[in-house]
Amino acid sequence: GEPYYIGRVMEFCTSHKRKGLQVRIAWYNRMKDIINRKTADPNLLVATMHSDIYPVSSIRGKCTVMHKHYVSNTDVYRKQSDHFYYSQLYDRYIQRVYDVVPCETVQNVPMDTLEALKSRYQFIAVEQGKAADLTVARRTCCVCQQWCSSAMSVKCAACQKSFHMSCLNPPLARKPSKGFAWQCAYCTRQEQLAESNPESP
Repeated sequence: GEPYYIGRVMEFCTSHKRKGLQVRIAWYNRMKDIINRKTADPNLLVATMHSDIYPVSSIRGKCTVMHKHYVSNTDVYRKQSDHFYYSQLYDRYIQRVYDVVPCETVQNVPMDTLEALKSRYQFIAVEQGKAADLTVARRTCCVCQQWCSSAMSVKCAACQKSFHMSCLNPPLARKPSKGFAWQCAYCTRQEQLAESNPESP
């Protein structure tokens, strides 16, 4: 038959409409419940923003659910009884899936934002594909030494240093089109010097 539903206990509570102790459950979904397609991994779950209140007596047992980041060996972990993992969150109202990122892995944000995240939250939810940009080493502008967002900065294809588009002289109005690279003034000058003064054979 169908496996049990899996959820996280948020709180124990009482209700004047219901007898006995109640429990608020935040649900995890299986991938097939969201995309109507069977997944090869039955241990993979998706966190949700949905919760319900049920009698405590409806709980049938305990299981372990961990974020994938904290699972050191997925193959070994999956073989354990009642062990599940997740790395995404589903919002059923707008029907979108977000990546869930542990705050301890976040690096590429302003320092005050980083401190606030790590002191207040364990995880953040971001649009799919955005997690990689948040978890790389912190980017700073070579001109002003302040943090660079990927949307407002460019990276030199030669030296790999980052620059705010507004810090360049003259400022860069927009990022290069996809498929084109950008090179800083210093690297461009060095390339021109190398071409004008080729090494002797």
